[in-house]
Amino acid sequence: MRSSLWLAGLVAITLAIGCNDDGGDDGGTDPTGGPVDAIAVYNQNCAGCHGADGSGATGPNLNERVPQMTAQELKDNVRDGASGMPPFSAAQISDAELDALVQYLQDTYTGS
Repeated sequence: MRSSLWLAGLVAITLAIGCNDDGGDDGGTDPTGGPVDAIAVYNQNCAGCHGADGSGATGPNLNERVPQMTAQELKDNVRDGASGMPPFSAAQISDAELDALVQYLQDTYTGS
């Protein structure tokens, strides 16, 4: 019984991750080995507060914040939350998705 529940949960997580992949390659692989679409990760998890263009809404303007932060600081903010930002666990944003997201943020929001 326990193994059936565990397997069902694993299948559900795998399907949920796979459904968000449009085949774009934005800097990594997801837990299933496919490419991570960092833009989709951003749109699903970040745009609601930081805006679709990162200019800020309830969250800060990423063009001002991201250039001041290291990749590790960005990862820590996503995982731990910061200044009103909620934390995102590895179940919400996988490590591969987080790596791709941070690369996308650093490539996109350069402060210029």
